[in-house]
Amino acid sequence: MSNDKNLALGFAAVFVIGAAAGYLVGILFAPASGKKTRLKIQEEIDKTGEKVKETYEKIAKEAEKGVKVLSNHLKI
Repeated sequence: MSNDKNLALGFAAVFVIGAAAGYLVGILFAPASGKKTRLKIQEEIDKTGEKVKETYEKIAKEAEKGVKVLSNHLKI
């Protein structure tokens, strides 16, 4: 069960990163000034960084729970 959660979180992280990359490519090909484009890219990088951090924290918490469960199971 824990593997399923970790797999789902991994897919979520990959999806977020892929979506951000697609957004950035779209911005690069959009007709906007260089300054506006760089500002949009920086904003997306900041948002993506936060999402990646949140996903990493979720994965770390789930892994910690899994280690505790396994540790408790092995003590029996």
